[in-house]
Amino acid sequence: MKLFDRNYDHYLSEWKKGINRKPILLAGARQVGKTSTVKKFGHHNYKNVLELNFMIHMQFNTIG
Repeated sequence: MKLFDRNYDHYLSEWKKGINRKPILLAGARQVGKTSTVKKFGHHNYKNVLELNFMIHMQFNTIG
């Protein structure tokens, strides 16, 4: 399945190039491809990927 290129793709690439980068938190409208984009980015740029989804694991969700 071909995923669309999204605005986050460029943003994540620039974030990765940063020398003093910090953890990143993506927020935005529902169902626009944030999770898909991050998963694709992780698998294309890193050997290991860990996903922490605070919406699925409600014991860690402080806003819901």
